[in-house]
Order: sequence, then C-alpha cells, then structure tokens
Amino acid sequence: MNENNLAGNNNMGFIEIPLGTEAHRYAKEFAAEQRNPQKGKQVYLNTLAVYAVHRYLDWINIETDLNQSDSWQSGTRMLFDVADLVLPSIGKLECRPVLPDEEILYLPEEIRRDRIGYVAVQFAQELDQAKLLGFIPGEYIIDSSEEMRLDKLHSLNDLIGHLADQTEPEKLVALREWLERNYPPDWFSPADLILATAFKRLNPAALQPSAIRAKEINLGGQLANRSLALAVRLTPISTEDIEVQVYLYPTSKSSYTDLPPDVQLIVVDEKGSDFMHAQTRRFDESLCLPFSGKTGEKFGVKIVFNNTCISENFVI
Repeated sequence: MNENNLAGNNNMGFIEIPLGTEAHRYAKEFAAEQRNPQKGKQVYLNTLAVYAVHRYLDWINIETDLNQSDSWQSGTRMLFDVADLVLPSIGKLECRPVLPDEEILYLPEEIRRDRIGYVAVQFAQELDQAKLLGFIPGEYIIDSSEEMRLDKLHSLNDLIGHLADQTEPEKLVALREWLERNYPPDWFSPADLILATAFKRLNPAALQPSAIRAKEINLGGQLANRSLALAVRLTPISTEDIEVQVYLYPTSKSSYTDLPPDVQLIVVDEKGSDFMHAQTRRFDESLCLPFSGKTGEKFGVKIVFNNTCISENFVI
C-alpha cells in the first residue's frame, strides 16, 4: 500500500482503507465455510475488518501475522464471533466491524479479554472501502457492556503510542527479594499507609516468616480523594512454593475507613488472562485475593474502576 491508497481525514480523525480483490477473496472463502447465511455474513464482515487493520498497520511498518490470528483459524471463527489480528511480540488487536448507519461498537463477550485494544472499522455501503474510526485500549473493556458508543472512541492517532507502550520492557517487582528485605523505593511498610486498626486484621503473626509491602494507588476522577493501598504479602511454603496474598485497603490519609464500591481487584496470569477477581461492595473495609505460586512465575494485579485501570506486575 502506498500513500495514494490510504487517505486520512484530519477533521474526523479516521483513516480510509480500500478493500480490494484479496480482501474479498478471503472474506468469501471464510464465509462459505459457515453453517448458515447469518453466520456467513458475520464472518465476512469480521474478515474485512481484520484485513483493513492489517493493511493499515503494514503501511506504517507495524508487523502483523494474519495466519496466527484466531480469525484466520477455521474452527475458531466457526464457533466464535472473533475478529482478532495478532501483532507479534505485542498481542492481539480486535478489529470490530461497524455498518454504515451504526453508531454503536458491539463487543461480544468472548472478545472482552486478552486484547491490547479494539479498533472500530466502518464499511462503505458497497464494502469497497473501510474507515478506521478509532480505538479503545484493552484495559478499558473489563466487564464493560456489549455496546459502546462510537463517540467514546480514542483517536486513531493514539493507537500507535498505545502499541509502542505494549512493547516497552515489562517492569516486574521481584518478590523473592522482599524475603531478603530488599524493597523497591515506592513500596512501603503497610503501617505507613494503612490505618493501624485495619492493618491488624492482616494478622501478621499468623503468617510468619513473611514479607509484606504496600503501595499507594490513586484512581483519580471521582475517587481522587479516596486513595487506596495495594498490599502484597508473600510467605514461603517450601523451597519453590510461595503463598501470595493481595490486599486492597483505604489509606490512612483518606478520610474514609471503607473502600469505594465497584472497585475491581484482579489477578492475571503470565498470559494476561484473569486468574482471580473480586469487587468491592458498600462498606467493605478491605479485599483479599490469596493464591500460591512457584519461584519464577509471573503475575499481574489490576485495580479497575469505570474506565481507569492501574496495573502492577510481579515475579515470584
């Protein structure tokens, strides 16, 4: 694709991609495999959407791999409403089709996990052209509804920066070093962040020998005045096995003694899939997610409220 084949509209913030013979050849081939016309139409449009995003990223020299995408696998596209595009060493970008007169981006349940972002692809009436309208970062989609208004999309210009962020070296908190009393500078003794009465409920004597540290989290927005403390405790069970407990508390500098409702605490595994999940209710004073792991295993913790997500990544 050259510059004459790709047009941008600076006022509307979208990119136009022509859909030629190759795009429709894939779409027809994949649609013909389906069990009924309705499923065939779904696959046809999904294929065109994926192909359009693939062509755009190819033009700006971002590597893609159609053949490794679930949307290019016969069995997967037959069973699920999937329109993913694999970006090697980055992750999966979901490319969702939008019909000409639609104002809503539809997000089926099966694609609301394990995506680095979602691109809205709107077709011309004759399906000879697609507009890339914008995108949504993947972390904004956790437990969201199936529909999102198109006017809530981020600018497509922000997509490149978002993809670049995904390729930065992962910053991991090495938990084993805590057992040797080597702590990162932004992780403090819980007594420095959490009310003494609340901290006593952690029952430190019962899990000795162990190491525990806490970090202040501010979700901003309507919760800007209710800072939280993310606490992580690890306790050796054997040479290789470690018990991990992840806590969420209000901080001692907050005027509240309970957690705000509808805050999600999520533990994700090495692949980024949700492993454990809890959500605050009214008057909850703390949350705790306990699990065990082995030396060298990685996991992440997300604190989510509305469209805000703060993440921390760890290695045992």
